[in-house]
Amino acid sequence: MAANGDTIRIKAGTYKENEITIIDKSLYLIGEDYPVIDAQMKGTALTIRAEDFSVEGLKIINIGTSHTSDHAAILVSGSKNFRIERNRLENIFFGILVEKSSNGVISRNRISSKAVSQAKSGNGIH
Repeated sequence: MAANGDTIRIKAGTYKENEITIIDKSLYLIGEDYPVIDAQMKGTALTIRAEDFSVEGLKIINIGTSHTSDHAAILVSGSKNFRIERNRLENIFFGILVEKSSNGVISRNRISSKAVSQAKSGNGIH
């Protein structure tokens, strides 16, 4: 229901969600008191294919592990002019995965994984 340019404020709490997709909308997602998006080890949490967007102040946890699919806390694809800041990504495979995108700023994010070997992990920022 949001329109281009809208700000969506996500209230504190835990949201068990995965495969949240925002396609072709310039939105500003702002977490209040680090709301938790728990992907329940089922894959990517948030996929964005838009220009002029930002994601700030979210805690995204429990990203599914796969060596054949690129599961990420935040997947940015075909995007321009974006900001991903001050997020906490925990127990992830890929933290922030950026593909075919430009003019993005990724800063002040905290990214961690439980992987104990390189063979069982992705990357914090890829």
